[in-house]
Formats: sequence, structure tokens, C-alpha cells
Amino acid sequence: MSPMRLLNLSFLVAFSLLPAAAQQGDLATPGLGLAYDSRGGTIRTIRGIPGAAILGDAVAAGSPLAAAIISPRQDLALVVSAADPQLRLIRFRGDNPDALPISGAMDSPDRIVFSPAGRAALLFRNNPSQLQVLTGLDDSPSIEDLPVSSPMAAMAVSDDGQAILLASGTDNAGPVWLFTGGKATQLPLPGSIAAASFRRNNLDLAAVTRTGEVYIVRHAGSGNYIRQIYPADTQTADPVAVQFSPDGAYVYTANSRGMLAVIDLQTGLATAISCRCTPTGLEPLAIGSIFRLTEISSRPVLLFDGSTPDPRVWFVPPDLPPADSQRSDR
Repeated sequence: MSPMRLLNLSFLVAFSLLPAAAQQGDLATPGLGLAYDSRGGTIRTIRGIPGAAILGDAVAAGSPLAAAIISPRQDLALVVSAADPQLRLIRFRGDNPDALPISGAMDSPDRIVFSPAGRAALLFRNNPSQLQVLTGLDDSPSIEDLPVSSPMAAMAVSDDGQAILLASGTDNAGPVWLFTGGKATQLPLPGSIAAASFRRNNLDLAAVTRTGEVYIVRHAGSGNYIRQIYPADTQTADPVAVQFSPDGAYVYTANSRGMLAVIDLQTGLATAISCRCTPTGLEPLAIGSIFRLTEISSRPVLLFDGSTPDPRVWFVPPDLPPADSQRSDR
């Protein structure tokens, strides 16, 4: 048997072992999670397990979407319709979730950043610069405007929406601001911070500079104990995202060169692998330390698995071309 046929057989066997609900399209059990497909303006499921996953059907969301950002808990999304610039909230409950308008939210944000558990979010517009913090996503959304005068390279918000980090990412002398309790404090961090994230349901913060230095801020807003845990390195330089492991023992980084690093917060030691791709982020999925690296496209969707001592990169195959297209290529 050829290696390719053996791989296909292994995939089919693994997929046949998945729970029936996950295969039947129950929205409450989407397998690995959800992802936005810009090609059709839809949100789609990723079904299966790492190493044996496929792209599923689109989730009903009314008209086609111009943008959609999925919550880290995979339970809701912030979206903009292709026909209407108003920001809307979709909660994935039932078979036909509604897209509810969010009163007071800016139209068509240039950037949306979720808190680590998806209970709050930052909305940012470049021109003119405007920043809002969105809380109450579990029940009643609320908007608050924050002062900002220039674009930000790094933005992060805690799950309670009470701690917000902003960094311009321009140079080491630039300010890094922490907003807590209505006050702004300048943190003694390099101004070249380019990626940052809070820990889930916690005020610990991870931040990475453009040259790859990794810092941890403990109890942000209450003491701000800061420690550099990793030096500048090609494995972490030019970061696109940083995330904590679910237990807070590790920090994961992804950079524009396709290097993925797992850094032990106790020892400062790092394990790195290459995805041989250009990551667009580290988007949490429904299973532990599994993150989506790339968007849905004509190429495989790549996933990062930091759940084992030896991190791995998995792929989700792209959609098969229509049968007529396959025949015409022969």
C-alpha cells in the first residue's frame, strides 16, 4: 500500500472514531472550533481532532460577512456584515444564531482583540485613532471609549475588562501604557513591545518585543512585578502573537518567520519548531493548547499543538475542488 493511501486510511479511521454529535453538525459541539472563511463571508466549523480534522459547514449568520473574529471560547463572534458596517454579536446557541447589533460600538473596526477567555474585547480604528473596550459579552454588552492618539502595535485586555495594555511598538524609548481603574500607568517595558496577552481569568501579562525579548508582568495594576524570561532571539523576533498555556506554566509565541516557541516560565528554556508558514496569529481553539495559525484559504489551515513536551504542527486540508473541476484537469 502506498504511503498516501495509508495516510488517507489512517485519517478515515481516526475520523470514524469521533463522537457522533461532532460529525452530525451539532453547533454545540463543533470539534476543534470555528473559523472565519473570507472567501464566502461565512463562519465555518473545524471538525475532528488534531491530525484528523476537516473544514465543516458554514454557521448560519444571515447575510455574508465582511469580517468576523471568533471568541477564544468558541462560543461567540464579533462580526461586520458585508451589507452593514455596524458591529454585531453572534452567540452560538441553537441552530440559527442571531447577529445582534452592539449599541455604541464603532462601525467596522480595523482591529478587534479579545480577552483570553473572550469575556471582553478591544475595538480599534486607525484613522482617526479610536479605541473602545467592550465588556459584558456573556449577557449585556457595554461600550467605553478610551483615550488614544496614535496607532498601537500591541493591545491586550484582561477578562474583566479592567486592565488594558497599549504599546506603539515603534522603539525602545516609546511608552507602554497600562490602564487600570480609570488610571494610566507607564510600565518600565521597552516601547518596542509588538505582541501581548493576558492570562485567562488572571492579571498576569506576557509581552514580546520586536527583537524577541519576552517579559512577564505579574498582577498587572497591583505591584506590576516585571521579569524578562527570554532574551532577544531569532526564534521569537518579529512576533505576531503570544499566548499563555491554560495552566500558566508556559508562554507560546509565533513570529512572522514561522517560528513557534514554547517557553517554560520556571526555567526560561524554549523549545521551537517551524510551521513553514506565515502565521496570522495564535487563535485559541476548543481543545486546550491547540491554536489556529493561518486563515481558511485554498491552502491547508495550520494548527499549533503545545499540549505535549514536543510541540507539533497539524494541518486541516482545504476544501476539495468541485467534481467537474477535477475532471476538467485530467
